[in-house]
Amino acid sequence: MKTLLIKLLLVMVATTWTMNVMAKLPELTPEEILKKQADAEKKAASEEAAKAALAKAQDSVNQRYRATHKNAPPPVAVIAPAAPATLSAPAAKQ
Repeated sequence: MKTLLIKLLLVMVATTWTMNVMAKLPELTPEEILKKQADAEKKAASEEAAKAALAKAQDSVNQRYRATHKNAPPPVAVIAPAAPATLSAPAAKQ
C-alpha cells in the first residue's frame, strides 16, 4: 500500500512538473513558423514521390506476373476512396 501511494505521488509530481514546463514554452517566431511550413511541404512532396515509386514498382511486378502467368485471373478495378466530407457550419437563416 505504501509503495502504491509513493508511486501515485511521483506520478502526480511528474505530471505537474510537465504541465508547468509545457505552459512556459515560448511562442514560435515567424521564421520558425515558415521553417515548419517548408518542412511540412518537403515531407508531403517526399510522400507523393514515394507513392509514385510504389505505384511504378507495383505496375512493373504486375506486368511481369501477367507475362509469365497466362492463366492469371483478370485484374480487378480499384475504386479510389471518396474524399472525406468536411464539416462546415450550417448556413445562417435570414
